[in-house]
Amino acid sequence: MKINKELLASKILEYLNRRLSAKELAVWAEDAMVEGDYQEEYFSIISEALAAIGTIDVKGFELPIAFYLNILIKLDYLTIFGLEPQTVKLNELVYA
Repeated sequence: MKINKELLASKILEYLNRRLSAKELAVWAEDAMVEGDYQEEYFSIISEALAAIGTIDVKGFELPIAFYLNILIKLDYLTIFGLEPQTVKLNELVYA
């Protein structure tokens, strides 16, 4: 099974959107670690993520949402923009 950044990102997004349970994601990660051929460019990110995700079905090894968001950032699927507070008051409503 070829494990590339697209596949890993899609599994993480399925989990975050509650289409996969923690157990299902952990089983997939364990199988991917054993059988997988990782995308060379993202080898270290994929291997570290799969190792951590493979433990999430064990009590006490749950991962915070920030872990998944950081993986998506490293895989170039999520960008966080730095926001600075406005110092000048406006008399209009601004939607972000």
